[in-house]
Amino acid sequence: MKKCTFLLLTLLLLLTPVACQGTLEVGVERAYTPMPNLGKLAYVQGGDIWVKALPDGEPQRLTTDGRNSEPRWSPSGQWLAFRKGDYQVWVMGADGSASHPLNEGAAVGAFAWAPTDDRLAYVVGDKELQTVDADGSAQTVLVLQSPFGKIGQIAWSPDGEWIAYEWQEQEAGQPPTYQGLLKVSADGKSRMPIYPAYPSKPSEIRGFHLVGWTAGSYFLLFQDDMGSASLLADGAPLYAIPADDGTPVQLADSVLAYSDFVVPKATDLTQVAVIVGSYRGAWTNKALQFLNPATGEATTLTSADVAVSSPSWSPDGQKIAYVAMPDRGDLGGGEPARQALMQRRLWVANVDGEPQAQQLTNDLNYRDERPLWSADGKHILFARLNAGNQASLWVIPAAGGEPLQMVKELTPAPEWFGYYGHIDWDGLFDWWTGLHQTADYSALSPTMTPTQEKDLSITSGVLYLKEGIAYLLNEDGERRIGPLPEDAGHLTPGPRYLAYVQDNRIWILNPSDGTTDTLLEFHDLVGQDFDLCWSTDGSTLAYAVTWSGPDGSRKVGLGITDGYEHRVADTLIARSAGPTPTLPPEPPMPPEPGFASLRILGFDLVAGKLLVTPVGGQEHLSWVGTYDLCKGEPMRKQPWPTAVVPPLIPVLSPDLTLLAATQPGELQIYRADNIGADWIYVELPAETHVMWPCWSPDSQRLAYLLNEGATPGLDVSPALGLWVWESKSNQARQLLPAVSPEAVLRGWTADGQAVVLEMLDGISRQVTVSLVEVDTSRSRLIPLPQDSRVLGWIGNS
Repeated sequence: MKKCTFLLLTLLLLLTPVACQGTLEVGVERAYTPMPNLGKLAYVQGGDIWVKALPDGEPQRLTTDGRNSEPRWSPSGQWLAFRKGDYQVWVMGADGSASHPLNEGAAVGAFAWAPTDDRLAYVVGDKELQTVDADGSAQTVLVLQSPFGKIGQIAWSPDGEWIAYEWQEQEAGQPPTYQGLLKVSADGKSRMPIYPAYPSKPSEIRGFHLVGWTAGSYFLLFQDDMGSASLLADGAPLYAIPADDGTPVQLADSVLAYSDFVVPKATDLTQVAVIVGSYRGAWTNKALQFLNPATGEATTLTSADVAVSSPSWSPDGQKIAYVAMPDRGDLGGGEPARQALMQRRLWVANVDGEPQAQQLTNDLNYRDERPLWSADGKHILFARLNAGNQASLWVIPAAGGEPLQMVKELTPAPEWFGYYGHIDWDGLFDWWTGLHQTADYSALSPTMTPTQEKDLSITSGVLYLKEGIAYLLNEDGERRIGPLPEDAGHLTPGPRYLAYVQDNRIWILNPSDGTTDTLLEFHDLVGQDFDLCWSTDGSTLAYAVTWSGPDGSRKVGLGITDGYEHRVADTLIARSAGPTPTLPPEPPMPPEPGFASLRILGFDLVAGKLLVTPVGGQEHLSWVGTYDLCKGEPMRKQPWPTAVVPPLIPVLSPDLTLLAATQPGELQIYRADNIGADWIYVELPAETHVMWPCWSPDSQRLAYLLNEGATPGLDVSPALGLWVWESKSNQARQLLPAVSPEAVLRGWTADGQAVVLEMLDGISRQVTVSLVEVDTSRSRLIPLPQDSRVLGWIGNS
């Protein structure tokens, strides 16, 4: 008896370490280790929404009409959004209280919670994008309805600052005239296109299937929808594009358009897990790759003899879970496909590929699907479908072990076939883990490949006119953009486009392809005059249009437009009604009352501010007005603090904080929000004055030309040198001496490293243009043809 006892103890000691490693050969029952709190599930059972605290909470039924699907937890776990029927979306508390529909019960398209706040974005039908707090308060319209515009899928940026959306313009019975990806800020103050496509041009992307954002909100991922649902179903190219505008980089040739096939890593800017492979059957030709959205580089993790689905990153980003099965080739469907799908198993692999991937499940009675990680990274929730087509939810230790059933039944259960082997499990459950990742990306930045840098530079450089043709010159050479009308006026280059006025319309020229589009038309206004100013991000144009009334009055309309939405900020009376003053017998003529028009000093769309000053008339440069574009009303009107009106129009810094103005013998820097408060004096050499002041893009430097004479005169005053004032040190230093008898500063390069200087040679009378590096004073000649007209720097840095 003692011998038998000794042998039994020895056997148990030998088996114990093997069991701890997860080996299943020996049928020794494991001791159950209680799981920690794993958050809570929302799931569909009998067509109703149920919730359950994991692992051992009592299920609670929240709806009773059997018409519900797509449960979605809010970030706090206190609210649920879900779809009722085919068109409605409802919101309710996690205990079933405060239930209410969005859009007053009318149709809602796409909807999504903000990543960190209990605030929903949703599409009214397919026409309007709105946000609202979970309790129904603070409703905000971000994108207004357009007669022919449609909004498709939406996606919050990980930082919660932006919402990207699909946009299409199409008249009834006609093919689309425009479609693209746009983004709007969460407060609705800023809206900008990210990438457009024109279906009439076969060489371009034909349409968009929005996938989502990468970590850090740096890139947007999208697919070419191929202009055909059938073609898209067999896989479409996957692209990444910088969210602040740029050129798309193709990451993969063919990816099926499923949300669980493209999964960005939450803790890294440079990795996206993607299931690549053409053909709609999910049981063949599907490999797991890690793709870098900045470079397009790809690393394949799985072998060609398996078909993979549903990758899922661990919270620390060191491991990845996925589902794999033997690749069965083109089965088409039927019983062979069903048997093949029953071989799907759950796997976990280290991201670096070492050691080899570990298989977690191997139950022949189940097909395993859709793994998701717990907040602590120690457990994985996954879905199962058995041979009888019963769907259930289970949890398994991420290191290996026995799975435990959490939900016995999801109904109505999905058909085993799904769509060629893929099942939309997100329509049946959602897991609130309590995890909110707020990774710090400040020290990280995506690295572009040389090819992408070259593509981005195509639309950046010096923009100039030669015999009515616009050209772009940069390090890649000269490129013809296209003709401009002879009567084009108010030419205003910005970070993205060239704006101009012609035939009572505001137009834009796209330097990337030479196309032109009308932004606004002003047909019935007599005696029009304009001023244009791009927003600092280049997405929206501010305008001031002045016209004469039949009663002798002069009016100014102030507004903004991005080509999709037009917003009027104000309409001002520049001159009251009355007869035009009679000219005196000889000059000088006294200025008329009021002012002639408005000059736009600066425009920041994100801040929602627009600053203007009057020009001409008795009020010339006598005040600065600030407008709140969100409210569509003036904020303040500030007079200049001295009786001396600056001889030149003040120049506003891009961040709208500082105003540079000239006075005899000095340069003055004012606070834009309080001109009457402290200001800085920059003393000038005797008998000199400042010309062509212009701020750097970061608002930290002011470049200017120092010209002969105490004040500007009607005769030419030679330029004596190029100078720059540094705001941090409050010091001015000379970059170049004795520049040219006639010189003009055409602005800064977008990276703030150099200024564009145009000079007229006093002897040859030829114009030259140079880039002058501000830190080194080195000058590089730009080889422009003679008789060309420089418009300025345009595009990316």
